[in-house]
Amino acid sequence: MSRSLMDRYAFGNSGFIAPFSAEAEIVFETPRRERQMIQLGKEQVEAQNKASQEIAKSNIDGAQIIASEIAYQTQALGVAIFEVGDKISGNILRAADQICDAVDVLGDRLCVELSEIKWQLAQQNETLEKILEVLYESRNNEARQLVQQGVRHYVNNEYVEAEERFKLALGSDTTDYQVLMNLAYIEIHKDNSSQAFTFFNKALSLPQHLDSASTARTLWAIARLYYAETDYQKAFSYAEQALKHEKHDDPKGIYSLGVYGALAEKVPFSLAILERAIAIEPAYFSRAAVDPDLDKVREEVLKMLSRLSLEAHSKANRVTDELANALFEAEKLKESITDDEFALTVQKHVHKGGQRLQDPSYSSCLSCLENMRILQKTVPHVKNLYDLYSKNRAIKEEFKNRERKHKDLSKHGTLKVPDSVSFTALFLPIAYLSAGVFCAVFAIIVGKIEALGAGIAIGAVWPVFALVGIAKGAGTQDYELTKNAYFGIVIGLILSGLLWTLLNGRREHKKAISSKISYAENQLHAVKKTLSDIQHNIDKTKSTINELMTQVKW
Repeated sequence: MSRSLMDRYAFGNSGFIAPFSAEAEIVFETPRRERQMIQLGKEQVEAQNKASQEIAKSNIDGAQIIASEIAYQTQALGVAIFEVGDKISGNILRAADQICDAVDVLGDRLCVELSEIKWQLAQQNETLEKILEVLYESRNNEARQLVQQGVRHYVNNEYVEAEERFKLALGSDTTDYQVLMNLAYIEIHKDNSSQAFTFFNKALSLPQHLDSASTARTLWAIARLYYAETDYQKAFSYAEQALKHEKHDDPKGIYSLGVYGALAEKVPFSLAILERAIAIEPAYFSRAAVDPDLDKVREEVLKMLSRLSLEAHSKANRVTDELANALFEAEKLKESITDDEFALTVQKHVHKGGQRLQDPSYSSCLSCLENMRILQKTVPHVKNLYDLYSKNRAIKEEFKNRERKHKDLSKHGTLKVPDSVSFTALFLPIAYLSAGVFCAVFAIIVGKIEALGAGIAIGAVWPVFALVGIAKGAGTQDYELTKNAYFGIVIGLILSGLLWTLLNGRREHKKAISSKISYAENQLHAVKKTLSDIQHNIDKTKSTINELMTQVKW
Protein backbone atom coordinates (compact mmCIF):
# COMPACT_ATOMS: atom_id res chain seq x y z
CA MET A 1 0.00 0.00 0.00
CA SER A 2 1.36 3.42 -0.97
CA ARG A 3 1.81 5.81 1.90
CA SER A 4 0.02 9.15 2.05
CA LEU A 5 1.77 12.46 1.58
CA MET A 6 1.13 13.38 5.24
CA ASP A 7 2.60 10.09 6.46
CA ARG A 8 5.74 10.74 4.41
CA TYR A 9 5.79 14.36 5.59
CA ALA A 10 5.43 13.49 9.27
CA PHE A 11 7.09 10.09 9.57
CA GLY A 12 9.67 10.20 6.82
CA ASN A 13 10.20 8.36 3.57
CA SER A 14 11.85 5.35 5.22
CA GLY A 15 10.91 5.48 8.89
CA PHE A 16 10.01 2.81 11.42
CA ILE A 17 6.42 2.70 10.19
CA ALA A 18 4.28 -0.24 11.21
CA PRO A 19 0.62 -0.71 10.26
CA PHE A 20 -1.65 1.27 12.55
CA SER A 21 -2.95 -1.28 15.01
CA ALA A 22 -4.98 -1.63 18.17
CA GLU A 23 -1.73 -1.38 20.14
CA ALA A 24 -1.51 2.26 19.11
CA GLU A 25 -4.81 3.03 20.80
CA ILE A 26 -2.95 4.33 23.83
CA VAL A 27 -5.07 7.40 24.01
CA PHE A 28 -8.75 7.90 23.45
CA GLU A 29 -10.21 10.71 21.34
CA THR A 30 -6.78 11.99 20.27
CA PRO A 31 -5.94 12.56 16.60
CA ARG A 32 -4.71 9.51 14.75
CA ARG A 33 -1.25 10.94 13.97
CA GLU A 34 -0.56 11.71 17.64
CA ARG A 35 -1.23 8.04 18.39
CA GLN A 36 0.88 7.03 15.40
CA MET A 37 3.67 9.21 16.74
CA ILE A 38 3.68 7.25 20.00
CA GLN A 39 3.55 3.96 18.11
CA LEU A 40 6.46 5.16 15.98
CA GLY A 41 8.34 5.93 19.17
CA LYS A 42 7.92 2.34 20.27
CA GLU A 43 9.19 1.13 16.90
CA GLN A 44 12.22 3.42 17.23
CA VAL A 45 12.93 2.17 20.73
CA GLU A 46 13.06 -1.39 19.36
CA ALA A 47 15.30 -0.26 16.48
CA GLN A 48 17.67 1.56 18.85
CA ASN A 49 17.89 -1.45 21.18
CA LYS A 50 18.75 -3.64 18.23
CA ALA A 51 21.30 -1.16 16.91
CA SER A 52 22.90 -0.90 20.35
CA GLN A 53 23.37 -4.66 20.55
CA GLU A 54 24.75 -4.91 17.02
CA ILE A 55 27.22 -2.05 17.49
CA ALA A 56 28.42 -3.50 20.83
CA LYS A 57 29.35 -6.72 18.98
CA SER A 58 31.08 -4.89 16.11
CA ASN A 59 34.76 -4.02 15.76
CA ILE A 60 34.12 -0.29 15.47
CA ASP A 61 36.50 1.82 17.58
CA GLY A 62 34.66 2.98 20.67
CA ALA A 63 31.81 0.56 19.92
CA GLN A 64 30.95 0.11 23.59
CA ILE A 65 30.72 3.87 24.14
CA ILE A 66 28.39 4.23 21.14
CA ALA A 67 26.28 1.27 22.26
CA SER A 68 26.04 2.59 25.82
CA GLU A 69 25.00 6.00 24.52
CA ILE A 70 22.26 4.53 22.32
CA ALA A 71 21.02 2.48 25.30
CA TYR A 72 21.02 5.59 27.48
CA GLN A 73 19.18 7.69 24.86
CA THR A 74 16.72 4.85 24.25
CA GLN A 75 15.79 4.92 27.91
CA ALA A 76 15.30 8.70 27.68
CA LEU A 77 13.16 8.22 24.57
CA GLY A 78 10.97 5.76 26.43
CA VAL A 79 10.44 8.30 29.22
CA ALA A 80 9.59 11.04 26.69
CA ILE A 81 7.07 8.79 24.93
CA PHE A 82 5.44 7.94 28.25
CA GLU A 83 5.18 11.63 29.20
CA VAL A 84 3.60 12.59 25.89
CA GLY A 85 1.19 9.67 26.07
CA ASP A 86 0.30 10.57 29.63
CA LYS A 87 -0.30 14.25 28.82
CA ILE A 88 -2.45 13.68 25.74
CA SER A 89 -4.56 10.99 27.38
CA GLY A 90 -7.43 13.50 27.35
CA ASN A 91 -8.78 15.60 24.53
CA ILE A 92 -5.86 17.27 22.75
CA LEU A 93 -7.71 20.59 22.77
CA ARG A 94 -7.68 20.58 26.56
CA ALA A 95 -4.12 19.20 26.79
CA ALA A 96 -2.42 21.62 24.37
CA ASP A 97 -0.87 23.82 27.03
CA GLN A 98 0.63 20.86 28.88
CA ILE A 99 2.05 18.78 26.03
CA CYS A 100 4.03 21.49 24.18
CA ASP A 101 7.16 20.91 26.27
CA ALA A 102 6.79 17.12 26.14
CA VAL A 103 6.45 17.19 22.35
CA ASP A 104 9.55 19.40 22.09
CA VAL A 105 11.58 16.90 24.11
CA LEU A 106 10.24 14.00 22.07
CA GLY A 107 10.97 15.85 18.82
CA ASP A 108 14.68 15.90 19.63
CA ARG A 109 14.77 12.12 19.99
CA LEU A 110 12.21 10.80 17.53
CA CYS A 111 12.93 10.30 13.82
CA VAL A 112 9.80 12.19 12.81
CA GLU A 113 8.80 15.69 11.78
CA LEU A 114 6.54 17.22 14.42
CA SER A 115 6.09 20.64 12.82
CA GLU A 116 2.41 20.09 12.04
CA ILE A 117 1.64 18.87 15.55
CA LYS A 118 3.53 21.86 16.98
CA TRP A 119 1.54 24.14 14.66
CA GLN A 120 -1.69 22.68 16.01
CA LEU A 121 -0.49 23.22 19.56
CA ALA A 122 0.65 26.77 18.83
CA GLN A 123 -2.88 27.64 17.71
CA GLN A 124 -4.45 26.16 20.84
CA ASN A 125 -1.97 27.40 23.42
CA GLU A 126 -3.35 29.95 25.86
CA THR A 127 -0.24 32.06 25.34
CA LEU A 128 -0.31 32.55 21.58
CA GLU A 129 2.76 33.30 19.54
CA LYS A 130 3.14 36.99 18.74
CA ILE A 131 2.04 36.69 15.09
CA LEU A 132 -1.05 34.63 15.99
CA GLU A 133 -1.99 37.11 18.69
CA VAL A 134 -1.62 40.04 16.25
CA LEU A 135 -3.73 38.23 13.65
CA TYR A 136 -6.38 37.41 16.25
CA GLU A 137 -6.67 41.04 17.30
CA SER A 138 -6.80 42.31 13.69
CA ARG A 139 -9.69 40.09 12.54
CA ASN A 140 -13.34 41.10 12.70
CA ASN A 141 -15.61 38.99 14.89
CA GLU A 142 -16.91 36.84 12.03
CA ALA A 143 -13.42 36.00 10.72
CA ARG A 144 -12.27 35.29 14.27
CA GLN A 145 -15.10 32.80 14.76
CA LEU A 146 -14.41 31.12 11.41
CA VAL A 147 -10.71 30.63 12.22
CA GLN A 148 -11.50 29.23 15.66
CA GLN A 149 -14.03 26.81 14.17
CA GLY A 150 -11.56 25.81 11.45
CA VAL A 151 -8.86 25.03 14.03
CA ARG A 152 -11.27 22.88 16.06
CA HIS A 153 -12.29 20.91 12.97
CA TYR A 154 -8.67 20.64 11.84
CA VAL A 155 -7.26 19.15 15.05
CA ASN A 156 -10.09 16.62 15.07
CA ASN A 157 -9.23 15.44 11.53
CA GLU A 158 -12.38 16.99 10.03
CA TYR A 159 -10.48 18.43 7.10
CA VAL A 160 -13.46 19.12 4.79
CA GLU A 161 -15.19 21.25 7.42
CA ALA A 162 -11.90 22.86 8.42
CA GLU A 163 -11.09 23.79 4.80
CA GLU A 164 -14.55 25.30 4.35
CA ARG A 165 -14.17 27.54 7.44
CA PHE A 166 -10.62 28.61 6.55
CA LYS A 167 -11.56 29.53 2.98
CA LEU A 168 -14.47 31.61 4.26
CA ALA A 169 -12.03 33.34 6.65
CA LEU A 170 -9.63 33.86 3.75
CA GLY A 171 -12.35 35.91 2.05
CA SER A 172 -11.90 38.54 4.80
CA ASP A 173 -8.10 38.64 4.45
CA THR A 174 -6.29 36.82 1.65
CA THR A 175 -2.93 37.45 3.36
CA ASP A 176 -3.81 35.88 6.72
CA TYR A 177 -0.71 33.84 7.67
CA GLN A 178 -2.50 31.46 10.04
CA VAL A 179 -5.26 30.64 7.53
CA LEU A 180 -2.77 30.09 4.67
CA MET A 181 -0.63 27.74 6.80
CA ASN A 182 -3.68 25.71 7.86
CA LEU A 183 -4.87 25.41 4.25
CA ALA A 184 -1.39 24.24 3.21
CA TYR A 185 -1.41 21.47 5.83
CA ILE A 186 -4.94 20.45 4.81
CA GLU A 187 -3.73 20.11 1.19
CA ILE A 188 -0.99 17.77 2.45
CA HIS A 189 -3.69 15.67 4.10
CA LYS A 190 -5.47 15.65 0.72
CA ASP A 191 -2.27 14.37 -0.97
CA ASN A 192 -2.16 17.57 -3.02
CA SER A 193 1.46 18.72 -2.80
CA SER A 194 1.20 21.36 -5.57
CA GLN A 195 -1.59 23.23 -3.74
CA ALA A 196 0.25 22.81 -0.47
CA PHE A 197 3.31 24.46 -2.04
CA THR A 198 1.07 27.27 -3.29
CA PHE A 199 -0.38 28.02 0.15
CA PHE A 200 3.01 27.74 1.88
CA ASN A 201 4.54 30.17 -0.62
CA LYS A 202 1.65 32.58 -0.13
CA ALA A 203 2.10 32.34 3.65
CA LEU A 204 5.76 33.21 3.08
CA SER A 205 5.26 36.11 0.66
CA LEU A 206 1.84 37.76 1.21
CA PRO A 207 1.72 38.72 4.93
CA GLN A 208 3.31 42.04 5.82
CA HIS A 209 6.09 42.21 8.43
CA LEU A 210 6.41 38.45 8.82
CA ASP A 211 8.68 37.76 11.81
CA SER A 212 11.75 35.52 11.64
CA ALA A 213 10.16 32.66 13.61
CA SER A 214 7.17 32.49 11.24
CA THR A 215 9.42 32.77 8.18
CA ALA A 216 11.59 29.93 9.49
CA ARG A 217 8.53 27.78 10.25
CA THR A 218 7.21 28.17 6.69
CA LEU A 219 10.61 27.54 5.08
CA TRP A 220 11.02 24.37 7.17
CA ALA A 221 7.53 23.24 6.10
CA ILE A 222 8.40 23.76 2.42
CA ALA A 223 11.70 21.92 2.90
CA ARG A 224 9.89 19.00 4.53
CA LEU A 225 7.33 18.89 1.75
CA TYR A 226 10.10 18.69 -0.86
CA TYR A 227 11.63 15.91 1.25
CA ALA A 228 8.30 14.02 1.21
CA GLU A 229 8.31 14.40 -2.58
CA THR A 230 11.92 13.06 -2.59
CA ASP A 231 13.30 16.29 -4.07
CA TYR A 232 16.20 16.34 -1.66
CA GLN A 233 18.19 19.10 -3.36
CA LYS A 234 15.33 21.58 -2.90
CA ALA A 235 14.67 20.27 0.60
CA PHE A 236 18.30 21.02 1.45
CA SER A 237 18.13 24.47 -0.16
CA TYR A 238 15.02 25.56 1.75
CA ALA A 239 16.40 24.10 4.99
CA GLU A 240 19.51 26.23 4.56
CA GLN A 241 17.34 29.34 4.18
CA ALA A 242 15.22 28.38 7.19
CA LEU A 243 18.23 27.94 9.44
CA LYS A 244 19.40 31.49 8.67
CA HIS A 245 16.16 32.82 10.16
CA GLU A 246 16.57 30.95 13.45
CA LYS A 247 17.64 33.35 16.19
CA HIS A 248 19.77 30.76 18.01
CA ASP A 249 21.52 27.56 17.11
CA ASP A 250 18.60 25.15 16.87
CA PRO A 251 19.94 21.57 17.08
CA LYS A 252 16.81 20.11 15.49
CA GLY A 253 17.08 22.45 12.50
CA ILE A 254 20.81 21.82 12.17
CA TYR A 255 20.25 18.07 12.35
CA SER A 256 17.49 18.25 9.72
CA LEU A 257 19.80 20.20 7.41
CA GLY A 258 22.44 17.48 7.92
CA VAL A 259 19.94 14.75 7.02
CA TYR A 260 18.77 16.61 3.90
CA GLY A 261 22.42 17.14 2.99
CA ALA A 262 23.11 13.42 3.25
CA LEU A 263 20.07 12.62 1.08
CA ALA A 264 21.25 15.27 -1.42
CA GLU A 265 24.65 13.48 -1.50
CA LYS A 266 26.51 16.35 0.21
CA VAL A 267 28.24 13.87 2.50
CA PRO A 268 31.21 15.85 3.97
CA PHE A 269 28.97 18.86 4.62
CA SER A 270 26.28 16.63 6.06
CA LEU A 271 28.64 14.95 8.52
CA ALA A 272 29.99 18.30 9.70
CA ILE A 273 26.47 19.62 10.24
CA LEU A 274 25.37 16.46 12.07
CA GLU A 275 28.41 16.75 14.34
CA ARG A 276 27.45 20.35 15.09
CA ALA A 277 23.92 19.30 16.07
CA ILE A 278 25.27 16.56 18.35
CA ALA A 279 27.65 19.05 19.99
CA ILE A 280 24.68 21.26 20.89
CA GLU A 281 22.30 18.46 21.89
CA PRO A 282 23.78 14.98 22.59
CA ALA A 283 20.30 13.43 22.10
CA TYR A 284 21.02 13.52 18.36
CA PHE A 285 23.96 11.12 18.83
CA SER A 286 21.77 8.03 19.10
CA ARG A 287 19.26 9.41 16.60
CA ALA A 288 22.04 9.74 14.02
CA ALA A 289 23.11 6.17 14.79
CA VAL A 290 19.71 4.71 13.79
CA ASP A 291 18.03 7.34 11.58
CA PRO A 292 16.73 5.51 8.43
CA ASP A 293 17.33 8.64 6.33
CA LEU A 294 21.05 8.24 7.00
CA ASP A 295 21.22 4.60 5.81
CA LYS A 296 23.25 5.56 2.70
CA VAL A 297 25.93 7.15 4.86
CA ARG A 298 25.60 4.80 7.83
CA GLU A 299 29.26 3.74 7.73
CA GLU A 300 30.48 7.35 7.63
CA VAL A 301 28.09 8.33 10.42
CA LEU A 302 29.25 5.49 12.65
CA LYS A 303 32.89 6.47 12.02
CA MET A 304 32.04 10.03 13.04
CA LEU A 305 30.25 8.80 16.17
CA SER A 306 33.24 6.57 16.93
CA ARG A 307 35.62 9.53 16.68
CA LEU A 308 33.38 11.73 18.81
CA SER A 309 33.10 8.98 21.43
CA LEU A 310 36.84 8.35 21.65
CA GLU A 311 37.61 12.08 21.73
CA ALA A 312 35.09 12.69 24.50
CA HIS A 313 36.40 9.73 26.50
CA SER A 314 40.02 10.79 26.04
CA LYS A 315 39.33 14.40 27.02
CA ALA A 316 37.34 13.34 30.06
CA ASN A 317 40.14 11.00 31.21
CA ARG A 318 42.82 13.64 30.67
CA VAL A 319 40.94 16.36 32.53
CA THR A 320 40.13 13.93 35.37
CA ASP A 321 43.83 13.05 35.75
CA GLU A 322 44.82 16.74 35.69
CA LEU A 323 42.23 17.46 38.33
CA ALA A 324 43.45 14.61 40.53
CA ASN A 325 47.01 16.01 40.41
CA ALA A 326 45.84 19.53 41.20
CA LEU A 327 43.76 18.16 44.03
CA PHE A 328 46.80 16.40 45.49
CA GLU A 329 48.59 19.76 45.68
CA ALA A 330 45.58 21.29 47.41
CA GLU A 331 45.51 18.46 49.95
CA LYS A 332 49.19 19.08 50.78
CA LEU A 333 48.36 22.71 51.55
CA LYS A 334 45.51 21.74 53.80
CA GLU A 335 47.39 19.74 56.46
CA SER A 336 45.52 20.35 59.72
CA ILE A 337 44.53 23.96 59.05
CA THR A 338 40.76 23.63 59.06
CA ASP A 339 37.85 21.27 59.29
CA ASP A 340 36.46 22.37 55.91
CA GLU A 341 36.30 19.38 53.58
CA PHE A 342 36.11 21.10 50.21
CA ALA A 343 39.01 19.08 48.83
CA LEU A 344 37.34 15.88 50.03
CA THR A 345 34.12 16.88 48.25
CA VAL A 346 36.04 17.51 45.03
CA GLN A 347 37.80 14.19 45.52
CA LYS A 348 34.45 12.42 45.76
CA HIS A 349 33.34 14.02 42.48
CA VAL A 350 36.62 12.97 40.82
CA HIS A 351 36.10 9.42 42.05
CA LYS A 352 32.55 9.42 40.74
CA GLY A 353 33.75 10.70 37.38
CA GLY A 354 36.38 7.98 37.24
CA GLN A 355 33.71 5.36 37.88
CA ARG A 356 31.55 6.79 35.07
CA LEU A 357 34.49 6.55 32.69
CA GLN A 358 34.98 2.85 33.44
CA ASP A 359 31.83 1.94 31.49
CA PRO A 360 31.11 5.17 29.60
CA SER A 361 28.52 6.39 27.17
CA TYR A 362 29.00 9.46 25.01
CA SER A 363 26.70 11.49 27.28
CA SER A 364 28.47 10.33 30.45
CA CYS A 365 31.82 11.34 28.91
CA LEU A 366 30.46 14.79 28.11
CA SER A 367 28.88 15.07 31.55
CA CYS A 368 32.08 13.98 33.23
CA LEU A 369 34.14 16.38 31.09
CA GLU A 370 31.85 19.30 31.93
CA ASN A 371 31.90 18.49 35.65
CA MET A 372 35.67 18.04 35.74
CA ARG A 373 36.15 21.41 34.03
CA ILE A 374 33.94 23.03 36.65
CA LEU A 375 35.94 21.31 39.38
CA GLN A 376 39.17 22.47 37.73
CA LYS A 377 37.94 26.02 38.29
CA THR A 378 37.18 25.06 41.89
CA VAL A 379 40.59 23.66 42.88
CA PRO A 380 42.50 26.99 42.68
CA HIS A 381 39.89 28.49 44.98
CA VAL A 382 40.32 25.54 47.37
CA LYS A 383 44.10 26.11 47.34
CA ASN A 384 43.56 29.80 47.95
CA LEU A 385 41.18 29.01 50.80
CA TYR A 386 43.71 26.81 52.57
CA ASP A 387 46.39 29.46 52.02
CA LEU A 388 44.06 32.02 53.60
CA TYR A 389 43.43 29.70 56.55
CA SER A 390 47.20 29.38 57.03
CA LYS A 391 47.67 33.15 56.92
CA ASN A 392 44.74 33.59 59.28
CA ARG A 393 46.33 31.28 61.81
CA ALA A 394 49.68 33.10 61.61
CA ILE A 395 48.04 36.54 61.88
CA LYS A 396 46.00 35.43 64.90
CA GLU A 397 49.23 34.37 66.61
CA GLU A 398 50.81 37.70 65.74
CA PHE A 399 47.75 39.48 67.13
CA LYS A 400 48.09 37.67 70.45
CA ASN A 401 51.79 38.62 70.70
CA ARG A 402 51.14 42.27 69.89
CA GLU A 403 48.23 42.42 72.31
CA ARG A 404 50.44 41.03 75.08
CA LYS A 405 53.19 43.53 74.26
CA HIS A 406 50.68 46.38 74.30
CA LYS A 407 49.47 45.39 77.78
CA ASP A 408 53.05 45.23 79.10
CA LEU A 409 53.86 48.68 77.73
CA SER A 410 50.63 50.09 79.13
CA LYS A 411 51.69 49.05 82.64
CA HIS A 412 54.88 51.16 82.39
CA GLY A 413 53.06 54.07 80.86
CA THR A 414 51.29 55.07 84.13
CA LEU A 415 54.33 56.95 85.62
CA LYS A 416 53.38 60.51 86.88
CA VAL A 417 56.00 62.91 85.56
CA PRO A 418 55.54 66.64 84.63
CA ASP A 419 55.37 67.13 80.90
CA SER A 420 58.25 69.75 81.11
CA VAL A 421 60.64 70.90 83.89
CA SER A 422 62.52 74.31 83.84
CA PHE A 423 66.02 74.26 85.36
CA THR A 424 65.58 77.87 86.64
CA ALA A 425 62.32 76.95 88.32
CA LEU A 426 64.16 74.19 90.17
CA PHE A 427 67.40 76.13 90.95
CA LEU A 428 65.97 79.30 92.54
CA PRO A 429 63.99 77.67 95.38
CA ILE A 430 66.54 74.91 95.93
CA ALA A 431 69.52 77.34 96.00
CA TYR A 432 67.71 79.76 98.33
CA LEU A 433 66.72 76.92 100.66
CA SER A 434 70.20 75.39 100.55
CA ALA A 435 71.93 78.73 101.34
CA GLY A 436 69.46 79.38 104.16
CA VAL A 437 70.13 75.97 105.67
CA PHE A 438 73.88 76.46 105.62
CA CYS A 439 73.53 80.00 107.12
CA ALA A 440 71.24 78.79 109.90
CA VAL A 441 73.53 75.86 110.78
CA PHE A 442 76.56 78.13 110.84
CA ALA A 443 74.83 80.65 113.05
CA ILE A 444 73.83 78.02 115.57
CA ILE A 445 77.29 76.35 115.57
CA VAL A 446 79.29 79.51 116.13
CA GLY A 447 76.88 80.71 118.81
CA LYS A 448 75.77 83.69 116.91
CA ILE A 449 72.36 83.09 118.38
CA GLU A 450 71.38 80.64 121.02
CA ALA A 451 67.82 79.81 120.03
CA LEU A 452 67.07 77.32 117.24
CA GLY A 453 64.11 79.40 116.09
CA ALA A 454 66.36 82.42 115.70
CA GLY A 455 68.77 80.30 113.61
CA ILE A 456 65.98 79.27 111.36
CA ALA A 457 64.89 82.87 111.04
CA ILE A 458 68.42 83.84 110.00
CA GLY A 459 68.31 80.98 107.46
CA ALA A 460 65.06 82.34 106.09
CA VAL A 461 66.36 85.89 105.60
CA TRP A 462 69.97 84.94 104.92
CA PRO A 463 70.37 87.44 102.07
CA VAL A 464 70.16 90.33 104.63
CA PHE A 465 72.92 88.90 106.80
CA ALA A 466 74.93 88.03 103.67
CA LEU A 467 74.86 91.68 102.59
CA VAL A 468 75.84 92.81 106.12
CA GLY A 469 78.78 90.39 106.05
CA ILE A 470 79.93 91.68 102.70
CA ALA A 471 79.71 95.22 104.05
CA LYS A 472 81.77 94.45 107.21
CA GLY A 473 84.40 92.60 105.26
CA ALA A 474 86.59 89.59 105.86
CA GLY A 475 87.42 88.44 109.36
CA THR A 476 84.04 89.05 110.85
CA GLN A 477 81.44 86.45 111.80
CA ASP A 478 78.95 88.14 109.48
CA TYR A 479 81.38 87.63 106.59
CA GLU A 480 81.74 83.93 107.51
CA LEU A 481 77.95 83.68 107.38
CA THR A 482 78.05 85.13 103.91
CA LYS A 483 80.59 82.50 102.79
CA ASN A 484 78.30 79.77 104.04
CA ALA A 485 75.48 81.33 102.03
CA TYR A 486 77.60 81.19 98.89
CA PHE A 487 78.53 77.60 99.63
CA GLY A 488 74.84 76.74 100.07
CA ILE A 489 74.03 78.37 96.74
CA VAL A 490 76.65 76.18 95.00
CA ILE A 491 75.29 73.07 96.70
CA GLY A 492 71.77 74.12 95.66
CA LEU A 493 72.98 74.50 92.08
CA ILE A 494 74.39 71.00 92.14
CA LEU A 495 71.25 69.54 93.69
CA SER A 496 69.06 71.40 91.22
CA GLY A 497 71.06 70.01 88.32
CA LEU A 498 70.86 66.48 89.61
CA LEU A 499 67.10 66.71 90.23
CA TRP A 500 66.48 68.32 86.84
CA THR A 501 68.47 65.60 85.12
CA LEU A 502 66.56 62.90 86.99
CA LEU A 503 63.14 64.37 86.25
CA ASN A 504 63.97 65.07 82.62
CA GLY A 505 65.22 61.51 82.19
CA ARG A 506 62.01 60.13 83.61
CA ARG A 507 60.02 62.41 81.33
CA GLU A 508 61.94 61.22 78.26
CA HIS A 509 61.49 57.63 79.39
CA LYS A 510 57.73 58.12 79.67
CA LYS A 511 57.70 59.85 76.30
CA ALA A 512 59.52 56.87 74.76
CA ILE A 513 57.10 54.41 76.36
CA SER A 514 54.11 56.45 75.17
CA SER A 515 55.53 56.41 71.67
CA LYS A 516 55.96 52.64 71.86
CA ILE A 517 52.41 52.22 73.18
CA SER A 518 51.07 54.35 70.33
CA TYR A 519 53.06 52.31 67.80
CA ALA A 520 51.86 49.06 69.39
CA GLU A 521 48.25 50.28 69.19
CA ASN A 522 48.66 51.15 65.50
CA GLN A 523 50.18 47.74 64.86
CA LEU A 524 47.34 46.10 66.78
CA HIS A 525 44.75 47.92 64.65
CA ALA A 526 46.66 46.99 61.49
CA VAL A 527 46.66 43.30 62.49
CA LYS A 528 42.93 43.50 63.30
CA LYS A 529 42.31 44.99 59.84
CA THR A 530 44.39 42.23 58.24
CA LEU A 531 42.41 39.59 60.15
CA SER A 532 39.15 41.17 59.04
CA ASP A 533 40.30 41.28 55.40
CA ILE A 534 41.44 37.66 55.51
CA GLN A 535 38.12 36.55 57.02
CA HIS A 536 36.26 38.47 54.31
CA ASN A 537 38.35 36.73 51.64
CA ILE A 538 37.73 33.37 53.32
CA ASP A 539 33.97 33.92 53.27
CA LYS A 540 34.09 35.14 49.68
CA THR A 541 36.21 32.18 48.55
CA LYS A 542 33.93 29.68 50.31
CA SER A 543 30.93 31.28 48.61
CA THR A 544 32.64 30.99 45.21
CA ILE A 545 33.49 27.33 45.85
CA ASN A 546 29.94 26.53 46.93
CA GLU A 547 28.56 28.29 43.85
CA LEU A 548 30.83 26.27 41.57
CA MET A 549 29.97 23.05 43.39
CA THR A 550 26.26 23.59 42.75
CA GLN A 551 27.00 23.57 39.01
CA VAL A 552 28.27 19.99 39.16
CA LYS A 553 25.46 17.75 37.93
CA TRP A 554 25.59 13.99 37.53
